[in-house]
Amino acid sequence: FGVYNSLLIRTYSQIYSDFKQLFCCIKFSLANEGLVGVRNKQLSSYAICIMLIYFLQNIRPPLLPYLQNEKMYSSKKPFFNIKFNTQISAIVSDFPDNLKQQNNLGKNLIDFFRFYSDFDFSKNLISINRERNVGRLYSFCSMINIRDPFISNHNLGAHMKKIHATKLKLFFRLKHT
Repeated sequence: FGVYNSLLIRTYSQIYSDFKQLFCCIKFSLANEGLVGVRNKQLSSYAICIMLIYFLQNIRPPLLPYLQNEKMYSSKKPFFNIKFNTQISAIVSDFPDNLKQQNNLGKNLIDFFRFYSDFDFSKNLISINRERNVGRLYSFCSMINIRDPFISNHNLGAHMKKIHATKLKLFFRLKHT
């Protein structure tokens, strides 16, 4: 699935030109706090990318669209879904006004931290596959719940130790103030 992960992230970064820079700023900030690294039971770079995409989809106005078919996610059975829209020109034509507002990297960085400082991790699931907010699923019962866009029952935050998840939430609260 690594190839599809990379293609999905590349597609989103082509839609939102500041994606790579914003991701690097976020990852650097989290790494400085010791919050990045799967080996140490912390966030992976991929999980950070999914969090960034989710943020950019859920701000008003949204800066990124949903590229996968939401109907596929109504199933309660685990499944694999590697299909998503890669037609950049068609996607961008649906988002022209929103993309004009994307050039404020500093504001978007602060808004990212604010978004996640206000995010209720205990009740909500970070999922880039749906337009509506998804409540935490019964199979996603970690402190940080991030659904893999390709494997419906894979939680990218499940491996985080409680102390690291708590530190991450505190980091978001402190960073945006």
